[in-house]
Parts: sequence; C-alpha cells; structure tokens
Amino acid sequence: MTGVVSPDVSRAVPVISLASGRVVEVRARLGDEVTKGQLLLRIHSADVSGAVSDYRKARADDVLAQTQLARAKELFARGAIAQKDLEVASDTADKATIDVENGLEHLQVLGVDPMTRTLVWSTWWRRPPA
Repeated sequence: MTGVVSPDVSRAVPVISLASGRVVEVRARLGDEVTKGQLLLRIHSADVSGAVSDYRKARADDVLAQTQLARAKELFARGAIAQKDLEVASDTADKATIDVENGLEHLQVLGVDPMTRTLVWSTWWRRPPA
C-alpha cells in the first residue's frame, strides 16, 4: 500500500465537555508541552456550579439526617419515641444518602472532581514531535 501522512496543520485537539460554560483563563498555548493533571484552562460554568452546590447541600443534609437517626435510635431504645418515628428518621437518612450518591454521580457525568471542583478529562495531550 502507498499513502501520504499529513500533519494536522491547525494542531487543534477538541475538548469535549457535557457542562456548558465560558472559558475565562487559558494556561496552555499551542506548542506547549503539557502533563497529565496539568491545569489547561478555567471554565466558568453554571452547570458545574449548580451541581457542586447541590452535592454540598446533599452532604450537609446527610450529616444532619445521620445525626438525627442516631438520636432517634437512642430515644427509641429508652422508650421515648415510637417505632414509627424511628422509621421516619431511618427513611430520611436513607434518602439523604441517596441524594449524596446522586449528586456525586451528576458531578462524575459532568467530569467534575467533587473535591477540587474542577473538570477532569481522562486523556492528556503532549506536543507532537516536530
């Protein structure tokens, strides 16, 4: 077989994200060598901000629900509340845990690290050889 290998003159690499937003800072330029994990650009995204906010609220609600469940278990053991009240506290705690899991999954679908609140792509790029 014969053929021709042509370089990509634009040397453009598409960056695809499920989160919409606006690029507010570019930290890498055409021809720069980059490494895995290096911050390439910053994007201001209402989608990401909303998802992070929802996740943080869900985590706070989960902590509160778990505390209330522990309290309800103690009160039930001492006969201070009815079993139905303990069941309500247990259901609330279960729902709060599910909300945290859903929030985390939403962030993962958007490609966001929940700890750093940054978009993460699994592929990294380096300058092609000259």
